[in-house]
Amino acid sequence: MDWSCQDNKPIDRSFQDNIMVDRRCQGNKPVDRSCKDSIMVDRSCPDKTTVDWSCQDYLTVGRSCQDNITVDQSCQDNITVDQSCQDNMTIDRSCQDKKTVDRSCQDNITVDWSCQDNQTLDRSCRDRIHV
Repeated sequence: MDWSCQDNKPIDRSFQDNIMVDRRCQGNKPVDRSCKDSIMVDRSCPDKTTVDWSCQDYLTVGRSCQDNITVDQSCQDNITVDQSCQDNMTIDRSCQDKKTVDRSCQDNITVDWSCQDNQTLDRSCRDRIHV
């Protein structure tokens, strides 16, 4: 008779299945955590500000993301710094003089062509041409 009582214990385990339903209720809590994930994606925040509106607790975080947008607008000042980089482009043009040094490496390529086993060394010479 006690063994049949153990058969009734799986019925109690089905009550634990109802507890699993309660854990599904906790599964709605990770939906709130997914709102935190959308807050972590603040860089794409202009598209997901409406998602932040669904989190009333994180409205201030969504508004602080708008402050980050103003930081992105301050990046336009860095664009002017990039325009001042045009002076460095003349330095890059002086790098053409270093390309003539790379042309001297072509003389070594003619030596390497005679060595078929050292063709991998030719590739290392090509890497120096990219530099």
